[in-house]
Amino acid sequence: MSIKIIYRPVKPNDKKGFLKIRIIEQRKTKIKSLGIKISGRNWLQDKQRVSKNEPNADEINNKIEETLRELNKYDAPKQAIQTNNKTILAFYDSVIENTTNKGTKAKYKGVRDYFFKYLKSVGFEDLKFHHLNTDHVQAFFNYMRSNGCAQNTANYNMKSFKAMINKAIKTGIINYYHSPFALLKFKFTETKHRTLTKDEVNTILTTDFKNTRKKRYNSLNISLNEIATIFLFQLFAQGMRVSDVQLLKWSNFEVIENTILLNYTQYKTKKKITLKLTQLTCKLLLKRLSLFDNDIIERINDLELNNDRYKFEINRAKELLAQTETDKGMTQIRQLLDSEQGNKDEATRLGWELTQTKLITQFETLLTQANEKIHNEFAKLINQLSKGETANKFVFHFFAKDDFFENYKDGEDMTDKQYARLQGTRSYYNSLLKEVQKQSNINLTLSSHVARHTYTQLILNSDADIIAVSKALGHSNLTTTQTYISQLPNAKLLDINKGLSDSFNN
Repeated sequence: MSIKIIYRPVKPNDKKGFLKIRIIEQRKTKIKSLGIKISGRNWLQDKQRVSKNEPNADEINNKIEETLRELNKYDAPKQAIQTNNKTILAFYDSVIENTTNKGTKAKYKGVRDYFFKYLKSVGFEDLKFHHLNTDHVQAFFNYMRSNGCAQNTANYNMKSFKAMINKAIKTGIINYYHSPFALLKFKFTETKHRTLTKDEVNTILTTDFKNTRKKRYNSLNISLNEIATIFLFQLFAQGMRVSDVQLLKWSNFEVIENTILLNYTQYKTKKKITLKLTQLTCKLLLKRLSLFDNDIIERINDLELNNDRYKFEINRAKELLAQTETDKGMTQIRQLLDSEQGNKDEATRLGWELTQTKLITQFETLLTQANEKIHNEFAKLINQLSKGETANKFVFHFFAKDDFFENYKDGEDMTDKQYARLQGTRSYYNSLLKEVQKQSNINLTLSSHVARHTYTQLILNSDADIIAVSKALGHSNLTTTQTYISQLPNAKLLDINKGLSDSFNN
């Protein structure tokens, strides 16, 4: 590679002109202006400097020296053998073109764009593999840090870049004598995933959200209450990723022996997940279910009213039982018997306890029967929707048939249009979660992924087995779960979800 500073007049026979860099590599010439205008007679071509007669001569010569020094350090003696003329950016483009996973493709493209901008900043359009050295690698990392990348983001980008270079090594394009990444040390800053507390989750469950941007809501035919419900469904459906919630169809549901199951293939990992829907999770689907059965909300509400009465009677009986432990309690019992039954002979400790225990058993039986009726209502309708014409319909509002998803199948790769729609609706959903956060008076910035972190934290707080947690999250190995959990502030699969849901139902 040949690098020289040349002078070019503004116009032929003009007395003034600009200094430019000329780079010749592989018989190809590239010229880039230094942005320095001088008098032609003051240019010393053989010395590659301006004479002292040029105003600001020292400043100009210093800039020339700095530019040459920067460029020449990237033209050090070869430290590698390259078998063809493929450049790094051209290799990136070929890999991106042949990558089917849209998320991976987007990550590759993001790092490729950063590297392209870095090369432009040091006067290159592209770079051969054998010219990549430790100086380039460190300078690329520094460029990302100085252009908005946080420490950890720059580290992950550089790891991705290194993986791409390793792909080139494996394909036989390049063989390095010394790794260009040898001097690079990845130093990650410790991060902690913030999660919602149980009280904050309860706040979202019980808040009646106001629609502050009605036009935008009406365009989707969805309220802010439904946005909050989708977030809660993510949480209680084993911390489901937002992409999987977006792609959820009624065909993903199945009723076996009256147990409502949700089966889906994770979009990110392609791993198959099965979870059991609890009563709470089913209730979070009520609004969507009512689109197919106008009366289901009323029927469930009627059954819920009976449940509330049974719970009240159970708690009342338990409180009265507790009062029998004191003389004051027995006095209250006798007064109650005088007014309600008029039989003082029954006002004995044993008789009273027996009566209340029978009442508790009676109402607990009624409560169980009512919950079974609620479950049966959900099971019947969900089973119907999982079959026939409705099976291919999306559960939530994110996509419609005209969004290029009519024939999309669970777990398959997306077209570019489908992926763009996935990202667009996800961004819109996350923007609305900020309003849910505001109206809930929660300090934590609410996003779709907070649901996943919160689910993990809540089941860890219930002393769940880490292996069960790993399965619930759909992690491919335990190490991933351990890393995930290590980023949470610390204070069997199907049963874990029931216990978690029940703690919010009481």
